Amino acid sequence: MTLQTAYPEESGIPEQYRELYSKAEDGVWRLTGIEGIRTAEETNALETALIHEREELSSLKKLVESIGKKPEELAAFAAEHEQLVNGLAETREKLDTCTEQIRREKIEKSLRKAAAEKGVRTEAVNDVLARAAAFELNDDDSVIIRSNGEDLSPEQWLEQQLKQAPHWLAPSKSAGAKGFAGTFKHHYSAPASIAEIISDSWNNNKRS
Repeated sequence: MTLQTAYPEESGIPEQYRELYSKAEDGVWRLTGIEGIRTAEETNALETALIHEREELSSLKKLVESIGKKPEELAAFAAEHEQLVNGLAETREKLDTCTEQIRREKIEKSLRKAAAEKGVRTEAVNDVLARAAAFELNDDDSVIIRSNGEDLSPEQWLEQQLKQAPHWLAPSKSAGAKGFAGTFKHHYSAPASIAEIISDSWNNNKRS
């Protein structure tokens, strides 16, 4: 009697060996009770994989032969290529860091200029610069911030902010007080001495 690794029906399995078979998802009864025994499907899959591996190996050998390099030379080339790739990645990372630093410095410079023009107190400039991350630097080096669907320059944005934070502004001197002081100084003189008062009184009586 010859046993098969798979039976379409359980009834086809010799009764004394049925416990060695299990019903698979496709409804076929397959031999699973003996360790190390592969089914025909598993064997075919392994053979197919082996064929593909051999084909890939053959293709690789042909490629090496067409290049004219020995395997050890190709390994050295691969190592050098990997080193160059890693070096390029590090260079790009440093470049990105420098680019971001330059971008932030340009934005902060623009904000400092706007703060000076609007009369922001020195102590409040850091509060203005704290908003630098919200600004963008265009290709033409212009600085903008997106607010309520429109692009605002630092000056325009700061003008809006000062309405909500007037304490950012430096206190202005009162021109009216200065003018009053000057007028008062011009019309007022120190009281005369007693001798001057008596002399003026005597002169006035003499004229009369």
